[in-house]
Amino acid sequence: MSAHTAISIRQRADYWLETIARVDPALLAFVHVARDGARAEAAALEARMAAGELLGPCAGLPLAVKDNIDVAGMPCTVGIASFRDRVPLTDARLVALWRAAGGIVLGKTNMDEGALGALTDNAAFGRCDNPAAPGFTAGGSSGGSAAAVASGMAPVALGSDTLGSVRIPASYCGVIGFKPTRGVLSRQGVAILSWSLDNPGIFARDIDRLITVFECLAVHDDEDPDSVALPDPAPRYERPLVIGVPVQLAQVTLEPEVAVAFAGAREALVRAGIEVREVDIPQWDPQKLRRSAFIVAEVEGAVSFSDLLADENSDITPAFRAMLEFGRDLPAPRYASARRYCTEVGFAARRVVQSVDALLLPTTPQRAFAHDADHPANQADLTALANAGGLPAISVPAPMEGRPVGLQLVGPALNDRRLLEIARQVQGTWLAT
Repeated sequence: MSAHTAISIRQRADYWLETIARVDPALLAFVHVARDGARAEAAALEARMAAGELLGPCAGLPLAVKDNIDVAGMPCTVGIASFRDRVPLTDARLVALWRAAGGIVLGKTNMDEGALGALTDNAAFGRCDNPAAPGFTAGGSSGGSAAAVASGMAPVALGSDTLGSVRIPASYCGVIGFKPTRGVLSRQGVAILSWSLDNPGIFARDIDRLITVFECLAVHDDEDPDSVALPDPAPRYERPLVIGVPVQLAQVTLEPEVAVAFAGAREALVRAGIEVREVDIPQWDPQKLRRSAFIVAEVEGAVSFSDLLADENSDITPAFRAMLEFGRDLPAPRYASARRYCTEVGFAARRVVQSVDALLLPTTPQRAFAHDADHPANQADLTALANAGGLPAISVPAPMEGRPVGLQLVGPALNDRRLLEIARQVQGTWLAT
């Protein structure tokens, strides 16, 4: 490895850190920047390279990490003010894998309090602005990670997704957001809101880089009871793609610009020779599923944050406390009913998606909205399905002007690699139109 390449790692680290210093004061995407740590990691990489060591495929690539994922020596607040001094001693499994692949950690990103929200308007750490639409929400709960990537402050970032918390901000900010099959990315060292629904996810601006990051992180974890191993890559498919559009999409009111972008994307696929057919997911009512999944998240969140909830003097916000108290006090039959509905619809989705290569939906029914506007209740109507089914899902920006629109592809469980290849092919089709 040449000295020029080694020096360029330090130069790149300085570039990203300088970009954060210049851009982030207006966005508040980061809550902690590891200036010294990132430079030290870059210097250590140079030393290893100078010694002739072959580094991993992500050598020198910087990563932003949502602030509910442990990074040794950095605060992990989970968006909660009283956790400012909570500093883990060890890395989450995903962060450890990232370092093993030669990656650098830039810092921790802003999020909704306790990951229970979709705005990244945090009372303790500030309101994250949308770099693709200043004055508008970045979405959440992983809004800081999406904004960091969209603004060019980080090439890739980690988030977590309960009902769409990676894909929603990816849609609003105009980047790619990928939620893998449940269990493919380790949750060890991730602060869990809902053990039934939570999944780590990845943000990037281009699909090839996202694939590289995913391959570094999709490693079975013997210490995570929910971890699953991806099968070996299947042979490449030669037949034309078959894309399914759920008939239940008609139940969701789309902002006109979203409807136009979706129709244009669908037509582009047909012109490219890709079969697009309607499919029916039995029992799926998008609003009912979103409400049921939110009940599950509130009940399980009340368990995850039981210590804070029991402490009347804790400084959690009244809104966050109210949601946790609702979950704590909900009658058990209502939780069981909501959980059962999520399971039934998730099972139906897993069966239906086996009949096509992927489902196609808008990611969100609307584009990003102004910070002070009434936020729509239906943000997760089209994303919760993949969480209920444990299915891989990816949001890809539609080719259009103005505030971004995300288009979502949902694939069969454990077909993550295939879904990423489909996303690459489909995005190329859209961009060619």
